[in-house]
Amino acid sequence: MNPSVGYPGPAGSHSAAASLLLAPESQQEPLASFASVVEATVASEVELGVLPIENSLHGPVAETHDLLYEAPLSIVSEITLPIVHCLVAREPIQPAEVKTLRSYPVAFDQCRELVRAINPRRIPSATTADAAREVAESDDLTEAAIASAEAAARYGLHVIARDVGDHAAFTRFVGIAAYTRIDRAP
Repeated sequence: MNPSVGYPGPAGSHSAAASLLLAPESQQEPLASFASVVEATVASEVELGVLPIENSLHGPVAETHDLLYEAPLSIVSEITLPIVHCLVAREPIQPAEVKTLRSYPVAFDQCRELVRAINPRRIPSATTADAAREVAESDDLTEAAIASAEAAARYGLHVIARDVGDHAAFTRFVGIAAYTRIDRAP
């Protein structure tokens, strides 16, 4: 049996993408929150937890640092991913037609020019992938989300604008475990 890896949020999230890259042969376990990832890793319910720890535009991810401060866990791997935000909707509408916009609050901050240009009602979501799912479940065709192209594909949405971030963004994700790994130089 392949080891399992836990990450916060649903499939299609940036954390899910990082998890697949850090542990491609592992059973992927979406968990409800950052705290759930730490708790599952400490309890050995998953062998590896994956959390975002730093963003190039917003700095340290405070929640991850707070959770790891007291947890008996070690960082055993890491990966940095480019974060490409897309504007996604149920139908191929024009961005100016968007009246309601859902996303993770940090994504709103990273896409200020888009938000200012269309001036929608903003609704925060737990993750960008959750925002995509919420749009897919909505009957309002003027509702959209800032999410990844992967989340759009997963939930049957149209990418109506690509790379809507104000600046290039990268997030560093860490693999956390209940063991310590010490690598030695050859």
